[in-house]
Amino acid sequence: MKAKPVLQIFKNTAAAATGLRTRAFGLGLPLRKVRKAREMAACQALFDLEYYSNKTQVTFRNKKDALRHFLSAPLSDLASPHPLFDVAWYLQKYPDVALERINPLIHFVAHGAIEGRSPSRYFDSQYYLATYPDVVKSRANPLIHFLERGAAEGRNPSAQFDTRWYLDTYPDVAAAKRNPLVHYVEHGEAEGRRRAGEATFRLDAKYSLPAEDFSAWRYHLDHTMRSREPAPRRPAPTLDASPRTGGASLGKILIAIRADGAGAERNATRETAGSIADASSDCTSHVVDRFTYGAIDDLVRHVEEKHEDATFVLLMEAGDTIDAKGFARLVAWLNDRVSVCVFDSYFERDDRIVPILQPGANRGQLREVDAVFSRFAIRADLLKRAAHPSRTQDPHALLTAALDILAAGRQLSGFVHCAFPVLRTPDLSGAIADLQASRVAAPPPVGPVPEASVSVIICTRNKAHLLTQLLENLVGVSSRIVKEIVIVSNNTDNLRAKENLRVWSEHPQVRIVEYNQKFNFSDQCNVAALGCSGEFLLMLNDDIVPITTDWLARIVARFEDPTLGAVGPLLLYPDETVQHGGMFLGHHGAAGHTLRHATLPEADYLVTATSPRDVSCVTGAVMLLRRSIFEALNGFDVQLSTIFQDVDLCIRIVNSGYRILYDPSVVLLHMESVSIKALIAQPGIQDQRGREYEYFCRRHGRQGQGSDVYHNPSFSVEDESLRTLSLVD
Repeated sequence: MKAKPVLQIFKNTAAAATGLRTRAFGLGLPLRKVRKAREMAACQALFDLEYYSNKTQVTFRNKKDALRHFLSAPLSDLASPHPLFDVAWYLQKYPDVALERINPLIHFVAHGAIEGRSPSRYFDSQYYLATYPDVVKSRANPLIHFLERGAAEGRNPSAQFDTRWYLDTYPDVAAAKRNPLVHYVEHGEAEGRRRAGEATFRLDAKYSLPAEDFSAWRYHLDHTMRSREPAPRRPAPTLDASPRTGGASLGKILIAIRADGAGAERNATRETAGSIADASSDCTSHVVDRFTYGAIDDLVRHVEEKHEDATFVLLMEAGDTIDAKGFARLVAWLNDRVSVCVFDSYFERDDRIVPILQPGANRGQLREVDAVFSRFAIRADLLKRAAHPSRTQDPHALLTAALDILAAGRQLSGFVHCAFPVLRTPDLSGAIADLQASRVAAPPPVGPVPEASVSVIICTRNKAHLLTQLLENLVGVSSRIVKEIVIVSNNTDNLRAKENLRVWSEHPQVRIVEYNQKFNFSDQCNVAALGCSGEFLLMLNDDIVPITTDWLARIVARFEDPTLGAVGPLLLYPDETVQHGGMFLGHHGAAGHTLRHATLPEADYLVTATSPRDVSCVTGAVMLLRRSIFEALNGFDVQLSTIFQDVDLCIRIVNSGYRILYDPSVVLLHMESVSIKALIAQPGIQDQRGREYEYFCRRHGRQGQGSDVYHNPSFSVEDESLRTLSLVD
């Protein structure tokens, strides 16, 4: 049966309601009954009588009576009407629906589905619409489409559920002709059935998984890396652990274990020797010695006096053991082009495995945070250069000094990441907790802000109160670095908003640009930038709420680093969950928000959202960039008028040789739903967004499909929560 688009459902019900209204007037019936009839017709497809009866423990004569009961029930007593529509989850996920006291199913059918909102944790509307553009073109409700024809066609409801695999693996479900996702929700999950094949593994709330799953994942990962040819990538500081040289130019490796006390030294050396012995003879032949040290000076002296033939030094901690497969992958990558290599690791906690997966070779993060926990491989000659001037005794300080040397010599291409667990460490739960706690503490006061001038660009339509609050912050606490504020008014017709713009136009720092054309965010920003003279451009949404007074000064201070092209801050939803924690390429074929909806620091992965780090892109909602770069790249692409213009610009900035930094020391609130609702309500916007999505994919190809060097390839690009492990592709 063909799925009916949401708008068609309402057209049909509206036509029926017209006749009903005529009869209602003749019979003297209230119009409330007309509205109820329309709502009942729209909700029919997502109402399961048997499921609802079981949930409410009430027996109904027919579906109409049950649906009437559901639509009249208060939100506090509302039961879910369908296995794939979770009322409580929907209200918690989208607090604006609960705030407006709207029946969640009515909201989903009328607005939520077309806005890309998901009906439950099992069905991802955004994924479904992005993966199957024909559903977007037909304007069908994604969930209704999946139930009525999508599952039969083998379509997946989310990145975590493989429809064909589930039916092939569980023939009893196929024989019963059950919808596979409905079966999984009602029975399969409780029975321990998997949602997808062995190539996908799910981390729990503490980012751990069963030991058998970890072993299976590591086996498949190793098999994939050894059996395939390396995929071509743009020049970038990350490696996927597939050998290019087979270690031919590797030379010798010195294993350096930091430990205190003779007992610790003996145990560390013995454990390391045993784990290396498990590796292949081809790999162990590269090990020149195992040395236990207490200070960096001891290590440097040992290299200079006894092991001048050592090419690389692998720094470990007491209690670490080497993973045989991981060591083989590391050996395969340490060649004459590599200067510093960071890698993944893992530890055991409560009979479960916790993988430590790094965000690529991330200088932006490692210069401030020891996210690798002092475990890395470094070329011996660079070790000596980095240790002697600083006289540091701390491995992390040694690492940052080495990275600064590489950056000064424009040799950061020698800083790489091996995306395979190389070491098994002792339980790092305490170290991770301490690291997270250190990032939650209030950041130190910002130092002297370098002399800079910022031109602020704000696009707006019919906003008054939020815009005023934002402008007062900019012309107040940030006035010494804000040179000008350009407000682009796009067809503003609200009287309060128009008066607000008139008042602000009299401010000496503010300039109003009238853009009375069809909405095109890219063109609006480009037009505003033409008249700007500041050294920096600050792209700013009108629904941003600053919560500190030094936020702009902190962002500007980051540009003391000449390699930076753009910086974006941490943005939170009004409920203080993450809206923007940096972005990564490949999500739905374009880009996703790292740890979207996570509560910090509890749901942070290591210190991904709470520490600065290099990223491939940041959101245009708040983006500070050099005006010279914006002009050199011809600004935003006007072909991307509604979506992905920020991602496209960031890709071009990175490809031009600049870095992009995510900075969580700057925190702002983003009322994202305010702007999204207004945008999606415009006629034809979904068709327009579909065309722009196709244009973006054609333009960026593989680079937009998941080759992000700052997103660990062991994380599925389709899961923003960083809980789904997949294989390097």
